[in-house]
Amino acid sequence: MNVMVICLGKLKENYLREACAEYVKRLGAFCKINIVELNPVKLSDNPSQAQIDAALEAEAKLITEKIPKGAACFAMCIEGKQMSSEELSKKLEDIALAGKNNITFIEIPYYDETYVLCLKEKENYDCILWDNGCTAYEARPTQCSTYPFWSRILSSKEMWEEESHSCPGINSGKHWTYEEILTQLNEYKNNEPLHIKKEEEKK
Repeated sequence: MNVMVICLGKLKENYLREACAEYVKRLGAFCKINIVELNPVKLSDNPSQAQIDAALEAEAKLITEKIPKGAACFAMCIEGKQMSSEELSKKLEDIALAGKNNITFIEIPYYDETYVLCLKEKENYDCILWDNGCTAYEARPTQCSTYPFWSRILSSKEMWEEESHSCPGINSGKHWTYEEILTQLNEYKNNEPLHIKKEEEKK
């Protein structure tokens, strides 16, 4: 089985690249896997809808040119329906039984209409307060102190496990009680990150 993963953009954080490499290594025992990272079309800070549409069309062309002929395709986008591991396994089995040996997963970027107010990040996406450890740990923001007990991460077991792939501290260390987790979650909900609409930011 030949598996291709097409992505717009590249992973910049070392820990994510290392995690990706580890999974590619593990999957190598079961299939031939190829990760294709494409350069997304650059947009200005405040693009018009026409510019966004043109960028999407150009990116769609870049993606389709990389898809092997006759491949079964999975588009991974935020609007899609999430499959369980068992459902995905059955789907892949059905594809193989149908005589197809090429599968392509396409990472679809999400274009939001808002900015999220957050602390400044370094070029490698580390927090500006990080220097071999948090330099403001005792006074760190609520968003940091309540992690990983955020609404999105606690929304499902799948989301929790997905987050654990990028944070080695999840599923290890201190055992939290249900009451402690609920307290952290409520504190996060009362102090969720501020979202600013792009048109408001221009005023």
